[in-house]
Amino acid sequence: MEDFDWEAFENPVSSQSTEESSEETVDVTEHTIVSGTVISINRREVVVNIGYHSDGIIPSSEFRYNPELKVGDVVDVYVESKSERLGQLILSHKKARAAKAWDRINEALDNNESVKGFVKCRTKGGTIVDVFGIEAFMPGSQTDIVRVADLDTFVGQTINVKVIKINKEFRNIVVSRKAVVEENLLRKTADKTLLKEIWQKHTEVQEQILRQRTAPFAIMPEATTIINEKLYVRVDTTDNTEGLRQLIVESLDIDYDDCHFEDGYIFAPIAKWQKVDESVKARISTTANKEYVTFTYYPVVDGTVVDKRAQFTGVKQLLDKLNVEYDLDKNNRLQISIEELNRLKENEEFNSLQLALPDRASAIIPTYPSIVVYLEKLYPGLKLNNIETFKSSRRKTYTGVTIDKQVSVEGGYFTQEFLDEIKPVFELQMCKVEFTFIIHEDALNNYDWQANKLGLPKLNGNTITFSKKVKRPKLQDDLEDSSEDSIDSIDSADIEDGDENTPDFTYINSSEFFSTKHTTDFNFDFYLWSDLMKRLFGKDNYEYTETYYYKYRENREWASAEELDKFNDDLHVSFKPSIEHSVSSKGNSIGIDFNWKEKSLPELLTELSRDYPFVDFGLFKNGHKCNFDVQYKKVDMTEIMNQLHDFSEDLHLELRKKGTELGFSREFERLEDLLTFKTQLIHKLQTFDQSRYLCTISEVPSDKVKLVYFNDIASRDKDCLDAARELKGADFTVGELKIGKLIRTANYPELVLDISGDFYEVTKQLFEETDVTEITPDLSGDLEKLARLKESLNRIVEGRDVENPSLGTFIFDASKAAGIKDYEENIKLELQEIEKHLLNKRIASNEPQKVAIAKAILAPDLSLIQGPPGSGKSTAIAELIWQHVRENQNTRILLTSETNLAVDNAIDRVVNPYHNLVKPIRIGDESRLETEGLQFSYSAMYRWAKGEDITTKKKSFDIDDDDDDDEMVTTVEDTVYEAPEKLILLNWMENIGRRMDKDCMPEKAQELWADLLENPTDNLKVLFFDNYIANCNVVGATCSSIGQKNIIFTENIATQSKKNKFVPTAFYKTYRSVFSQRDNEYNPKIRFDVVIQDESSKATPAELSLPLIYGKKNIIIGDHRQLPPMISRESFTNSFDYLIKREKDNTELQRIKELKSFVIKNFNVLEVSHFERLYNQIDEKLKGVFNYQFRMHPAINEVIKQFYKDEGGLECGLVHPKDLGINDPDYIHNGASRFHGISAGPIDPDVHVLWIDSSSPEMLDGTSRVNYGEVEIIRKLLRELNNSDSFHEYNNKWSNIEDKQIGLISFYGKQLRLLREMTREFNPNELPIRVSTVDRFQGMERNIIIVSMVRSHCIQTEKGQKPNYKKYPEVGYPKQEDLGFAQSPNRLNVALSRAKRLLIIVGDSQLFRTKDIYDNVYKTVYNHENGKILTAEEYGL
Repeated sequence: MEDFDWEAFENPVSSQSTEESSEETVDVTEHTIVSGTVISINRREVVVNIGYHSDGIIPSSEFRYNPELKVGDVVDVYVESKSERLGQLILSHKKARAAKAWDRINEALDNNESVKGFVKCRTKGGTIVDVFGIEAFMPGSQTDIVRVADLDTFVGQTINVKVIKINKEFRNIVVSRKAVVEENLLRKTADKTLLKEIWQKHTEVQEQILRQRTAPFAIMPEATTIINEKLYVRVDTTDNTEGLRQLIVESLDIDYDDCHFEDGYIFAPIAKWQKVDESVKARISTTANKEYVTFTYYPVVDGTVVDKRAQFTGVKQLLDKLNVEYDLDKNNRLQISIEELNRLKENEEFNSLQLALPDRASAIIPTYPSIVVYLEKLYPGLKLNNIETFKSSRRKTYTGVTIDKQVSVEGGYFTQEFLDEIKPVFELQMCKVEFTFIIHEDALNNYDWQANKLGLPKLNGNTITFSKKVKRPKLQDDLEDSSEDSIDSIDSADIEDGDENTPDFTYINSSEFFSTKHTTDFNFDFYLWSDLMKRLFGKDNYEYTETYYYKYRENREWASAEELDKFNDDLHVSFKPSIEHSVSSKGNSIGIDFNWKEKSLPELLTELSRDYPFVDFGLFKNGHKCNFDVQYKKVDMTEIMNQLHDFSEDLHLELRKKGTELGFSREFERLEDLLTFKTQLIHKLQTFDQSRYLCTISEVPSDKVKLVYFNDIASRDKDCLDAARELKGADFTVGELKIGKLIRTANYPELVLDISGDFYEVTKQLFEETDVTEITPDLSGDLEKLARLKESLNRIVEGRDVENPSLGTFIFDASKAAGIKDYEENIKLELQEIEKHLLNKRIASNEPQKVAIAKAILAPDLSLIQGPPGSGKSTAIAELIWQHVRENQNTRILLTSETNLAVDNAIDRVVNPYHNLVKPIRIGDESRLETEGLQFSYSAMYRWAKGEDITTKKKSFDIDDDDDDDEMVTTVEDTVYEAPEKLILLNWMENIGRRMDKDCMPEKAQELWADLLENPTDNLKVLFFDNYIANCNVVGATCSSIGQKNIIFTENIATQSKKNKFVPTAFYKTYRSVFSQRDNEYNPKIRFDVVIQDESSKATPAELSLPLIYGKKNIIIGDHRQLPPMISRESFTNSFDYLIKREKDNTELQRIKELKSFVIKNFNVLEVSHFERLYNQIDEKLKGVFNYQFRMHPAINEVIKQFYKDEGGLECGLVHPKDLGINDPDYIHNGASRFHGISAGPIDPDVHVLWIDSSSPEMLDGTSRVNYGEVEIIRKLLRELNNSDSFHEYNNKWSNIEDKQIGLISFYGKQLRLLREMTREFNPNELPIRVSTVDRFQGMERNIIIVSMVRSHCIQTEKGQKPNYKKYPEVGYPKQEDLGFAQSPNRLNVALSRAKRLLIIVGDSQLFRTKDIYDNVYKTVYNHENGKILTAEEYGL
């Protein structure tokens, strides 16, 4: 029987039919794997032809791992069964994949291949991924190169993964998406394209974001105030979707009864919904997106599946049943009062839930300036204390916390007149009095304290306190003195011995008087107490203090905007930093994290009230709720999710309420599809365990459809706040009027603008007399710069319109820059040529400088020069320009930098008394040019040729020296008028006069020629100007100004739409005037033979690229040991988030996410100066290093050289290879002298580096830091300098203000503010001082520099805090080890290298010497003959 063919018996066929069918079909064997072709695809099924007489049908869910499946694809299938009688063929793709899966998985592991996988669901610690039909585990840590906060975002996605582990015994597979991402990024990093792509994307997005930032801010006119030239406005954050709702209602013609906007949906009659025009739908959907509303016209089926057995569900149901006051926050944390929770713990039903309550709870406590702040404002100097006592209260109708609020005043009590005056704000009622007597030690034994027959209060040390509650607070009715003071007191001196009104001592000879708790007349009580003390201890054997206590009710309306602003600052500064305490950014609340089982909330708040009397701590009504992050027992809805996903992959699933509720929804284009799906969904939900799961589909009336409406207010508010923060420091306008800068956003929606500029009076009048409803940020300058940066990057990436076609290659990988042909031979010849024709003869003895210049001249594409501070970069640039022009006078050179100062310093060095072969012009706003640059100004030369005044108005400008985000420090310099010392045209004319051949030219002709050159006619001026411009070969300009077009926003009145209008930049207008005739074009192309870019270490790749696109050859000069570019991690991540939200293409979306992951994990790579990156990549033959500096005294050089050990060190060129007169007292005429000759305090003529070792604690001030001890040290130093005759003798010899000024540098804005306030005590004419950040000092130098380091090994929490050696035995203060800014040595290098003659460091060596490089600095100062170290104590502080 086993050999009997049952299949043949049950399915008999004739031999003839078999033969016929075999000619048309292939033989198919069940339980085998064959290949088939996809011939049809729909949402539910995939039809596959395997050559059999009938086709097979496979559920589409088996192909969801491959969303790119299409007709014609060949797939493997498993033949489950065939039935020729019924004509059916049952196939499975899933089983075919599984059968071959293990071989393919092993092959993927062996070959390190990437394979596709479908993320099915979440699981503990990661996700389950379908790979070749087999379930693999992907740990959360292997999902991305950065931590993924929400793994659910990957569920339902097809991703690329690598197999990283196989356990063959248990058939377990571990896969990694992280490995794929890392491999992709590594590949891009290797070919240097990654940075290019990141910066290109970032620049593009920043421009788009900036354009959005130009939208006006709607403000509330009634909330606008002006205080101390600051404008306080409140942004209107009201919901503006009413108009959108009206449009939706009108488009569907529905009743408001069907509008459930607040609940997130509306009902629309089917007949009306079907008639809505597609153009109307598109317009309303677009409007909705702008208002942060999700709304489409697609009807929805939605509902929930709730696990009734889940612990979370049980808790919620019980709390509702017991009518307990509770809430759940957005993270489903339980919000309930502790008192209510303790009451619940007595409930048996609650205990049966076996809820694991956490030990810690958190609470938000409202804060406000306390009554002490109000009273001190009225009467400064009073000894006040705010006393808030919080107590638990449990009554039948109320369970919560009550507050007893009292304020105490020491030394007297408030007069009735004063109490009546403040009654509208605070109604005070005296409730208690205390009289404290401090008895002298030698009189204590006059009374038998052990027996204490009089029942005196308990002796505490040598102090006793009499205390009584005041029953009837009739204040001051009996006082005859009508003093205007607010405080009266009782004077015991008025009580004389033997006074007839003095009661007999026997009246108080028992303890009954002292045991009485209340008083109706505290004056009489004090009379008795004082008399008793005199009799017991003697009149002069004690002192006393009186304290009066007043009850009051809370008032949170009295403080002005300015007072709240100050309170915000005080709260941030004074509140002790703790992992258990946090302060909100607005200062109107604090967050507390505490162990509620060990200490109650009332106890904690009472302690805080004692510690911070200036704060009024409040409570919310109806019992103050705390947050409890309860860890409920894990609920597994995975199986339900999988079944619903298999049922319909278009069903949107979302876990809610701690995973106990599964929400589902699906939108449809056609109503017929919705109705069919809903019927199928109902049947599917009925298959779930009804005893455990409550399945609900939202009810919709039969004649209507449900449309989803979701107003994302949280995202809107967050974006508005982010926009305001991004605009900090930006100018704002009302119409065409520029009103001021945005300086504070911390209290958003309140914004603060500084309106103290030229238009203050107009702005004040505008806001006082009219209702201004919106203010607009003016970002035109930033937009223009970003547009040009974006364009330059795009041109480089695309290889479009760049002078050097290879720029796109070597600007991101300098190793690909073309090399110098026949290097050894050509470098030798070039050095000989340079030495023959030197512009500056000092270079002859500076071999590193000479070689660097020669390399730069010979380089065909790119050359880099590393130049430390004071190493003669400006001199080298002038020499580079000269050598290029000398070889070819028609060479066109662009000299550029991020700062005007660097451009002007370098261009000034080409001026000489012999020739004008080099003819530079300076393009830029004259009001911002330095004196050195003004002489080359095209505009000034043009005015001179026209016979006009060449004096230029220097703009008033702000010095923003604040280094923290909280507040800007601004000092405004007066407007001044300045003229160039001598135009370059006049220098040219003088050089011509010097070249007169006096031997051959008649004397009369010489006189006429000299007079003509000294007093040129108008025609001669024009002639000189035209010839100079016609032969101009050098252009100087800042990087950000270079470009051809500006983008100006123009508004179309008819359409109310904004569009771009392109106009020439100021740079291009001048460039066109100079070169259009020479290039025979009205709009000539911007092009240069050589671009020299200075101060490049601070430039980002985008900023670096802007000028380089115009150069055939580029010479980049910088110092990567100085400040790198200031870039923000948040700015980059925001850029990619912006793209992720808007990208629809999955492939591009995945690429953007990978770039974002790289930025987050490797942001340190982006922070590296691009100059440093290029410098490390480029061939040694294309880069030079300057190893001699000519700014600093050798002693200062020894300090700085610690930062340049990796670059070959740094020597002082003033003494090496020979001494040029470093100690020459004639420092005015000998430029190499660094003599100062000052004797003042610790400074003597031989000291050139002084370190005053402060040990004073630092203090956190907002987000900035201060060090009061260092301020006092610097104050004393400045006083000693100001009192020193030798200092004034030295300083008065200088004529230039920069030479006279003492530079005062720090790294923190609040410290700079303290220093600036301190320096106001000195006459600026006698002791000129410039106080500034290190960022502003880069590129500058001063003879004397004082650096305040601020950071310390210990920290205090408030000004004037005394050391507590009992609590902190070592130093008296809490320790701190963070170096802050100094973690990277670059900033300190810049600060210390600004000094020429005398460097003074004020800082804590104990902290800074923990880092080796700073320890070397300290030791260098200590060991150098011109160095000196002394402690603050040795200095007398």
